[in-house]
Amino acid sequence: MLESVSVEHGAIAEVSLRRPPQVASGDYSKAVQDYNRALELAPLASDTWVVYLNRGCVLNKLGDSEGALQDLNEALSLKPNDVSPMHL
Repeated sequence: MLESVSVEHGAIAEVSLRRPPQVASGDYSKAVQDYNRALELAPLASDTWVVYLNRGCVLNKLGDSEGALQDLNEALSLKPNDVSPMHL
């Protein structure tokens, strides 16, 4: 079980590291796909809120304000003391 947790945690970290080049290149759809996959692999990881935050930002860039708001609210519910989702 510990091995699967570390693999799942690695998936979240890997997605976070790949985000900047995809966003910088404008490949927002690919970024959203990667965030979706990270959430499938590790929906309960301690840093899942970051994936929701980042995906919310990308969805906003894609013009999906409703989806962005849902993700930002989820990020805020997972990490209520972080104000990052409120600044978008």
